[in-house]
Amino acid sequence: QVSGEYAMIKAAAQNGWIDHDKTMMEAMLSFKRAGADGILNYFAREVAGKLKDSLQASEGCCVTAPVSFTPKLASHTATRTLV
Repeated sequence: QVSGEYAMIKAAAQNGWIDHDKTMMEAMLSFKRAGADGILNYFAREVAGKLKDSLQASEGCCVTAPVSFTPKLASHTATRTLV
């Protein structure tokens, strides 16, 4: 996802034109439907929070482990590709 798409979703939600959370989650699901094995984007922390809240609500308990991600850079490529 590019910064322009992220900015458009944020701006449209601020203006009340779209539902921010539904649009954010739909954007994430579209990557999965397209066959992505992993998704890195500007919404990562917000999505992680929503998923954590959803899990807590469905299980009726607390999730104590923090959600975090540290990308690993491939050192053998000139472009420093995320792996």
